[in-house]
Amino acid sequence: MRNVLLLLAASAVLRCASGVADAHRPEAIAHVELQSVTPEQGAELTKTTVVEVHIRYSIQNYEPKVNYYVAPLFASKEPGITFNEFDRLTEGTPITRAEGTVTVRHAVARELRSPRLARPIKLWFYVMERTGPHTTRVIGKTEQLEFRAGG
Repeated sequence: MRNVLLLLAASAVLRCASGVADAHRPEAIAHVELQSVTPEQGAELTKTTVVEVHIRYSIQNYEPKVNYYVAPLFASKEPGITFNEFDRLTEGTPITRAEGTVTVRHAVARELRSPRLARPIKLWFYVMERTGPHTTRVIGKTEQLEFRAGG
């Protein structure tokens, strides 16, 4: 029995140390407000475009040891599915405080080349918490942004 308790305690410590949300804690909820976006909505995005947004956020039930990120997600041609061309979650912009503002800059060239990209381009910035080594949970997102696809 003592070994089982030690194993459970070690597991809890490792889960917190790894930046993963503890399933036994209240779920985090992010309130997200888009303060500015460049280029402006409706503009044409090209392979050289870098979208820049300034976001104000607050995370209810924030846990300092959990990894939180902001990432751009694009509407795909498949209804209800979003995507980006990140190779890994850590390409997102990290959030390290329960509330504040964050600037996200994202070059859209890889998404523009994707055959999955819906047109017109619909884009959101999601706030996510890490729930496992390769998994996240969306805890908030900005309003939808819409752009035209260019060459």
